Amino acid sequence: MTAAVVDICETNTVSVTVTDAITSSNMGITDTANTTLTTAFAIPADSYFYEKWQRLHVHTNASGNTIQGIRVWCTGTLPGSDTHTTNARTGSYAGAASYSTPVITQTAAANRQTMPSSDPGAANLGIGGTLTPTSNGVGLISTTGYSDYMVHQIHVDSATTAGPSSALTLYFQYDEYSA
Repeated sequence: MTAAVVDICETNTVSVTVTDAITSSNMGITDTANTTLTTAFAIPADSYFYEKWQRLHVHTNASGNTIQGIRVWCTGTLPGSDTHTTNARTGSYAGAASYSTPVITQTAAANRQTMPSSDPGAANLGIGGTLTPTSNGVGLISTTGYSDYMVHQIHVDSATTAGPSSALTLYFQYDEYSA
């Protein structure tokens, strides 16, 4: 069995720039992939980082294996009452989010629920608008393709003081089944 070639891609800007194989999910005050963190990207209290619009991208899957059951979560601790929100969820999945230009204000796309802090134990990011594969192939990737967008955003609370925060680690996990 040959494993599928998979990476995470990010979509940015009004011109819909897609960056494959991103090297970081750093958030900041610019709408760019692979943001390098510097003091120039400091976020003031009571404000938002730009949304991140990210997807799992299956480049090659020659063996016909299926990719499904995508789970996303983030470990680490945010300062004070800062919050990390996402549209990824295990219940009442709202379906595939349609891309819109990322914003640096509170957004309905990312403010659905708190980002899980451990493996949610079940799919929370869909494929084709569903978390569960159907008999007609919706909900899985068997050749090449993308998951639904995982939109996420961090809000810096008004009581947060200036200074560096600890690193967060974002995880994407999926199931791959042989054909």
